[in-house]
Amino acid sequence: TATQSALNTKQDTLVSGTNIKTLNGKSLLGAGNLVVSEGDKVILSTTNITTSVSNVDIVYDFSNSSVYSKYYIVLDNITFSSTARLQAQFKNSTAYVTTGYEFFSLRTISGLSTLDVNNLTNRSSFDYMAEFNAPNRLFGEMIIPAISTSNAMTFDSLETDGSSSHRMFYTGLLNSVDAIQGVRFMLNTGTFTGGRITLLGYKGN
Repeated sequence: TATQSALNTKQDTLVSGTNIKTLNGKSLLGAGNLVVSEGDKVILSTTNITTSVSNVDIVYDFSNSSVYSKYYIVLDNITFSSTARLQAQFKNSTAYVTTGYEFFSLRTISGLSTLDVNNLTNRSSFDYMAEFNAPNRLFGEMIIPAISTSNAMTFDSLETDGSSSHRMFYTGLLNSVDAIQGVRFMLNTGTFTGGRITLLGYKGN
């Protein structure tokens, strides 16, 4: 009959661990959110770059220290449309801040290290890389302590193109009394063309 035919196509009742997998031993069934973690790190958001964009915004209240002591922003396999400089800005409660950035960098290129202290002044953004040559791929990590003012940050990155490797370490702060509500990654020219940016919260000390 038509009724029986319809019943035959009906999906079986989902049973955790039987016809639907579990995640780290936890059932996927039921309402609510299932938090995915990496040890003491909890994945808070993932942004996949699937179209050409000039900015990538990660919006989150980084001043909240009641749950997490610090935050990690992981840049994975980021590609650019052309040779460009990757920059970052912090957001306060109303807008992305365009003044008050102070930082220095240590760069190692082909075994030669260079310390750059020319940016210990009032800058409009963090310069993540002096120049990034397309079609190289960028892998990096930003660490933001969960404090409400004078937010310090460190930035460790690895650039590879198959024939050479550049490793750069950045540290600095935004000279501001405002709590950080987001981070914007942007380019001085061209667009992002691919990759993934993941935000994680860290519960340890």
